[in-house]
Amino acid sequence: MTKQLVHIVLFLTAWMSGCSLPEDTSVTTELYPPVINNAAASLKSLNIALLPPGSTTIDTMIIVTVSASDANGYFDITSVACSVISPGGELVETAQLFDDGISPDSAAKDSKYTGAVAIQIPKDVIGTYQIQLQTVDKSGYASTLVSLPLKIFNTVNDNPAVSNLTAPDTIFVPSAGVTELVKVSAAVNDANGMSDIMSVTLTIFRPIEGTVASIWQMYDDGGTVAVEPFKISSGDLVANDGIYTFTIPVPSDTRKDIERDFIITAVDQSDSSSAPVSKRVYFR
Repeated sequence: MTKQLVHIVLFLTAWMSGCSLPEDTSVTTELYPPVINNAAASLKSLNIALLPPGSTTIDTMIIVTVSASDANGYFDITSVACSVISPGGELVETAQLFDDGISPDSAAKDSKYTGAVAIQIPKDVIGTYQIQLQTVDKSGYASTLVSLPLKIFNTVNDNPAVSNLTAPDTIFVPSAGVTELVKVSAAVNDANGMSDIMSVTLTIFRPIEGTVASIWQMYDDGGTVAVEPFKISSGDLVANDGIYTFTIPVPSDTRKDIERDFIITAVDQSDSSSAPVSKRVYFR
C-alpha cells in the first residue's frame, strides 16, 4: 500500500469513527511600529547677530514636545529620543523625552513626551541644524524619523569672495579615443570664517546662445572625492586651504571652435553669494 493511500485510509477511519481531526492552533499576532503624530520645538531659528558682543558659542535650551502613539497600546512605547544634527551631519547633542508629568512635561500619560535639550554650538557654524526625533517600542520597532529644522543665521553677514580663477585660455580637443582632463580652481575667502562657506560652484555658460551648459560642485577636499558622474578625483591638492577645484574630462567628440564662460560663485550659510568671477575659454 502506498503512503498516500495509507493517509486516505486513516482519514476515512477517523471520520467514520466520529473522531475529530487536529485543529490548527497557531496564533498570528501582528505588531505595529509606534508613530509620531506631531512634534514641535521651542526654537525654530536664531539670529547670531543678536547674541552679546564677544560671544563665541551659542548656549541655549530647547524644549521639544512629541505626540506619539502605538497601536499595541500606550505602555508599548519604551523611549522617545531626540538628536541635534549639525549642517555638516555631525551629532551635536542627544536627549530623552518623557511623559511623566515632571517639568518640562506638563501632564503624565497623555501621550505627549517632552524634554529639554541643552546645546552649545560654535557661533561661526551657521546653517540649518536638524532636531531628529524617533520613538521605539518593546519589540524594538522604531517610528519613522521626524526632523524639525533649526536655522542659525546672521543678518550682519559678510559675503564670501572668489579670486584667482585658474583655467586654461584654450582647451585643445584631444584626438579620437583620448580624454583630456582640465583642472579649474579658484581661491575662496569669507570674513565670517571658512566654515561659513556652504558651496562653491562652477557654471559653464554658452555666451552666444545665452544658456547654461552645465553646473558643477567644486571641492576643497585634497582630491579625496570621486566626483559624480565622472568618478574621478576633484583634482584639489590640499584640503581646507581655501582653494576649490574641479576637474573636467574633455572627450575627443567635444565640439571644436566654440567658446565658453567659466563662472565661479561661492554661497555661504546665510545664502549670500559672492560676486561671480569668470573667464572665457576657447575650445580648438
